[in-house]
Amino acid sequence: MAKIPIRPFAAVAAGLVVIILVFAHTRGLNGPDYWRWEWRSRPDLWRAAFFLLLAASPALLAQVFGARKSVALALLCAATVALQLTSNAVEPRLRGVERFRRVASDQLTTSYYTVAESIVRAERAGRPVDWLRQYDDLLRLAPQHATTKPPGPVAFYVAVIRLFGPERAPIAAAVLLALLSAAGIAVTYSAARIITGDEAALQAATLMALAPSMTVFFLYLDTVYPILSCALLAAWFMALKRGHSSEAIAFGLILFAATMTSYTLLVLGIALGGMTLVWLRRGGRLRTAATLTAIAIGTFLGAYAVLWLSTGFNPISALRTALEMQYRYLPLLHRPWPRTIPFDILDFCLGAGWVPVVLVLTSFCGAPPPAAASAGEGAGAPHGRAILLWGLATPLTVALTGLIQAETARVWIFMLPLLMMPAGVELSRWPLRQRFAVHVVMIAVTFALYANMTFIGTS
Repeated sequence: MAKIPIRPFAAVAAGLVVIILVFAHTRGLNGPDYWRWEWRSRPDLWRAAFFLLLAASPALLAQVFGARKSVALALLCAATVALQLTSNAVEPRLRGVERFRRVASDQLTTSYYTVAESIVRAERAGRPVDWLRQYDDLLRLAPQHATTKPPGPVAFYVAVIRLFGPERAPIAAAVLLALLSAAGIAVTYSAARIITGDEAALQAATLMALAPSMTVFFLYLDTVYPILSCALLAAWFMALKRGHSSEAIAFGLILFAATMTSYTLLVLGIALGGMTLVWLRRGGRLRTAATLTAIAIGTFLGAYAVLWLSTGFNPISALRTALEMQYRYLPLLHRPWPRTIPFDILDFCLGAGWVPVVLVLTSFCGAPPPAAASAGEGAGAPHGRAILLWGLATPLTVALTGLIQAETARVWIFMLPLLMMPAGVELSRWPLRQRFAVHVVMIAVTFALYANMTFIGTS
């Protein structure tokens, strides 16, 4: 009798259990009483399933072209764009271009667009707004999400509205978000390739492309943030590995871009600090690490100094105001920490599709195979394995400390690569048919969540 492969069976079984629980609308799976994704039932279930499977099919085809990495990566990017646009096109009520417009105009969903629209409207009326210089005042008047964010998201929509005009801007923004989400898959692959090796990188990128959060939160900016998180991880890894100032400068510039986009990305300091400690334990020189850190911080501060002198934007004052606004609104939200801890982790796993979580658990519960253990720069080597553990410690630490609470299936998207990399390492050890089974189940989980929960509502 053939022996059943335990790890693949566990991963596939876990996905099937999640699918059953989701279709059964199991209480608690969609969140606690203080934050829930609304349940829904679709009348056109099989039609939606067909089109989403068709959209995801390039990701399955990518596994066949695994030896031709550029082709496989292009197929994964195509799958990401197809899943996002298809999910929008087959919505049961509001869909297509009209949904782009409605979501853009809904300040509860994309408040950055609302702020950007008011800035451009004032400019066209002959009353130009020096909004970067006056960003503190803008934060105090902005609706919803924009009240606690740096100017990057608003600047993105200001540029889109200026370039394409108010009528075409919602469509242009949606297309750009889909393309940038696909770029996030490519950057995930590049970062994972540097840290874990080619085969694991392809699997990590595939899991990322098929993660439910990347599909169901399309039209939010969050699906773009993995570009920055992966770029930070890759740049610092290369800076430590090579000891070159160019990589440290690149890291400083990426950190500047990250903190201009979202302050929550700063929690990646946990993974980056762990990466540095692992490198030092393996013989890295403290003096080199200090020099690289100084160059990176100097570049980061220099970029902000240039922005300050050229536009009048005060980053310190903006951060202080954002924190002030957060503390003002936080008591109005029911976020009962430490009760939030298990639910934040649950929601993050939900957005990841649960299957990668099982892959990671089965990977770290057992010893790596001999081939992986001697992989040199691969993730099976002691330092690679330790780095990935530090990455996994980041969302756990964030949950335990309550730094970013509730709605984590969306807000923690930038941390998904930290889960997908070790999951990709495990998956890369499996035969093609077992990988294929896992990816098919991931598609099914994504569809189950899309069909049974409302993740973006419009007022």
